[in-house]
Amino acid sequence: MLRSARFGAGLSQVEFGGRAGVSQSRLSGYESGASLPSLWVLDRLLAVADLELRVATVPRGGDIPSLMAELARREPAERHVMRARVQVE
Repeated sequence: MLRSARFGAGLSQVEFGGRAGVSQSRLSGYESGASLPSLWVLDRLLAVADLELRVATVPRGGDIPSLMAELARREPAERHVMRARVQVE
């Protein structure tokens, strides 16, 4: 998600992280999945790319057709969050 946001903003890791107060090495770790940012840091990073972080609670489970229909209704940035949730569960 962060790499896509950074590419969309047309910024290097140094530029992207610098604007959010995050070092290049830490941003690299976030992008590779080696470490996870807090929600607060993730929100700051996404704001650099003019994206808004939204967090929602949803019932566990759910069938694939319903999840696919929900994905189709969401904005692209929100789809990444949903995909991550589905992969983790």
